[in-house]
Amino acid sequence: MRLLTENKLLIFYIVAALIITAILVIKKELFKRDTPCLGQHEPSQKIMVEIAGAVEKPGVYEVTDGARVVDLLVLGGEVVSEASVEYVAKTLNLSEKLTDSQKIYIPFEWELVDAAASTIAVLEATKKSTTSGTVEGLVNVNTCSDEDLISLPKIGEVTAARIIDNRPYANLEELEIKAALSSSVMEAIAGLVTF
Repeated sequence: MRLLTENKLLIFYIVAALIITAILVIKKELFKRDTPCLGQHEPSQKIMVEIAGAVEKPGVYEVTDGARVVDLLVLGGEVVSEASVEYVAKTLNLSEKLTDSQKIYIPFEWELVDAAASTIAVLEATKKSTTSGTVEGLVNVNTCSDEDLISLPKIGEVTAARIIDNRPYANLEELEIKAALSSSVMEAIAGLVTF
């Protein structure tokens, strides 16, 4: 049963990738002929837009004002095989008009998996915490008050505010990086905090 579900999911991704590739090929052919898109009145202004992430040719491109996301995808080349086809299909509006200085990012599949795992870890840690921000004597840095943080060694008002401002945290490494904590502070609080 699981194998059947995995096969259906694989077929969905392959079909979605073929559809996106077909759209890009058709659009590329239209550009070769210098045929304006339907509803486009050949405006003379040019705008600068960027495409990045899981595309063959990421970069900054000059396009005609009124160009669409699909036009930028053509310029950026095909979407690479590691791209999140599901993200493109669900959230990217290929017919959206581009604006000057706009950036379109096509995420890699692994980026979304990593982000989802981090979010789940934070949610699970938050479920374990109480309203006071402490669990079994540990201070939960994602839910505690500034007073709870200040009660920790080497944490003052400024550091407590920085920790609160950069929430949520999934682990000690993320706390150290996002809150810009020194190694001596991390050593002092490592066994006293939870997430």
